[in-house]
Amino acid sequence: MKREKAMDASIHIRRSLKNMREGGEVNMKTYMNKILYIVAILVMLIGFMPAVAYAADSGATGSFSCTNAAPTITSVTLQLSDKATETGSMTPQTAYVVQIIAGDANTLADITQIDIWIFRDDDAGDNGAPAGAWDADHEAIYKWVDTPTWSMENGSATTTWSITTGSCDTPGDMGATSGEWNLYFTVGKLAQESDGTSAEWDIKVTVTDSVSNTVSSIIYSKSMGAYSALSLSSATIDFGNIAMGGTAAIQTPVSHYITLMAIANDTFALGSKSSSPWASGGDNATLDTDGSPGAASFSLTQDDAGDGSGHPTAPQYVTTGTVTITGLDAVGRTSTAAGASEGTTDTNMYMDCILGASGLKVVTYSGTITFTITNN
Repeated sequence: MKREKAMDASIHIRRSLKNMREGGEVNMKTYMNKILYIVAILVMLIGFMPAVAYAADSGATGSFSCTNAAPTITSVTLQLSDKATETGSMTPQTAYVVQIIAGDANTLADITQIDIWIFRDDDAGDNGAPAGAWDADHEAIYKWVDTPTWSMENGSATTTWSITTGSCDTPGDMGATSGEWNLYFTVGKLAQESDGTSAEWDIKVTVTDSVSNTVSSIIYSKSMGAYSALSLSSATIDFGNIAMGGTAAIQTPVSHYITLMAIANDTFALGSKSSSPWASGGDNATLDTDGSPGAASFSLTQDDAGDGSGHPTAPQYVTTGTVTITGLDAVGRTSTAAGASEGTTDTNMYMDCILGASGLKVVTYSGTITFTITNN
């Protein structure tokens, strides 16, 4: 449209000039006015013409580097196995959870390792620190690495501490900046008893990132309940053939003693008792508890020391009720050295069986001898 208007104006200008020449009326003033008029029209028409623009560009690469931020720990809590109930106490052979809320501004993917020490502080005071070595009665060590893998760091030591990796948790979104880890573990049998006041169990957590930045947190004053268990080296004690009115030491085991194998995280006492009567079908032998068995009766004696032939050195009579064995009323807890396997506290028990002078048949009488363990 603008081009058509320009062409029309050009035709109009040529016609005007022609008319001025043909009429002989060319007048300079008129001519100049016409020229000015034409120029004005051209200026106006140029304004309607499309503009043509020329441009060029050039780019530069921008960049920046983000520094590594140290990880953070929001909280560490000891919880029951439900992962919901916080607790201040533990008991051996019971499962618990250490819950860790940790973060990293560079995202959780920057966290490479979490170390957990569950350790005993002998003097309490909220100032303890782990020794850094596995010790079944004083320090258990667990670890998470970003493969991701949970592990118990007991080396080659045999232990009753454990980890249930299938119940441990890792954050579901490692692209987030905060998340929850849950260590699901079971306390070992030898974790030393502590009241949480004069002595306590503490938990230390250290979080490490990809450039070895670390952050640590410790929770204090957890108590540890008492625990004990007892097993025997043999399920049977046989005094062999005994003459009426006679006495015999243990014949089987051939060592002439039975070993009481105790596991205890605190001092303990050992006791014993016997059923009565011992029987053989319809025939009975009654336990005499004062060492002077009458007809159809027998007595049992015991001691943790023998005379070389299997007989108790300082005989104590066994009764039908549990009685603490002499000298074994405060046996020290079962302890282990750092890095060592768990063991037992063993006590050899020598026994005699004494028969009455009459009233017993030529049969094999059987009953039950029970040994007990009790934490002090």
